[in-house]
Amino acid sequence: MLYEGGIRVPLVLSLPGTIAQDSFSDTPVIGIDFFPTLLEIAGVAKPADLNLDGLSFASLLLEEGQPNERGLFWHFPGYLQMFEGGEGVWRTTPVGVIRKGGWKLMEFFEDGNLELYNLEDDLGEQHNLIDDHHELAQELLSEMRSWRKKTGAKLPNETNPDYVKN
Repeated sequence: MLYEGGIRVPLVLSLPGTIAQDSFSDTPVIGIDFFPTLLEIAGVAKPADLNLDGLSFASLLLEEGQPNERGLFWHFPGYLQMFEGGEGVWRTTPVGVIRKGGWKLMEFFEDGNLELYNLEDDLGEQHNLIDDHHELAQELLSEMRSWRKKTGAKLPNETNPDYVKN
């Protein structure tokens, strides 16, 4: 579920007079970035007591430069699988993900397995490079765990005995 085929989608926006026609950016953004972006474009100050996880990407839309590179995070602490009788087979186990630069690290909570992908060379995530880039993986893992702690993300505390593995 949190492989690129499940989370990478195009974003098309139109705001005549504000966003230049035919403009393009390959900078990734995430859903939590929309609210701060809309606040900034509308010229509305963020309430002082409002804590936001997302960052505005208005500078991209207004062609004022690139935002600072930062990690994008996904946190899925549950189990999900197709109901019996559904078409196809899909399922996922609890997982955390960080995508930063051209790299993506996945941490599977059930068994602690890590997967590391170079998305610039392997967008289909076919070649796990965890054994070749251990130091990078540890840096990304540390950043992801810090993010989870900062946001109070809950972790599963037991495996689901009813989950049917492939």
